[in-house]
Amino acid sequence: MPYMKKNINIPLISQYNNINYNNVSNKFTLKVLHNVLDSLKKRSYDEDLYNMWNHVLNVAKKVFDHILKDLWLYIEDYILKYKYQYYHICIQYNYICLKSMYIT
Repeated sequence: MPYMKKNINIPLISQYNNINYNNVSNKFTLKVLHNVLDSLKKRSYDEDLYNMWNHVLNVAKKVFDHILKDLWLYIEDYILKYKYQYYHICIQYNYICLKSMYIT
């Protein structure tokens, strides 16, 4: 491949034949991603593009699930701390929230 220079840090195009795009644990650097995309200009296989897209979606899904979990914990803490704190009444020595009638 004439347009690729040999560099120890950047793998050559011939090394991309063995990349498993379905393995989500692989972490690609920006240089590796550019080399993969350049290699697809010469030979564009639909299956390779599909597998790379699935890889990107799986990584994005894991990050989104982690953010959603953190957000839900924050919302739950907020609800328990502020919403049910100010609406208590005492009925026969039981504290009850007025709006939701949850026993606290």
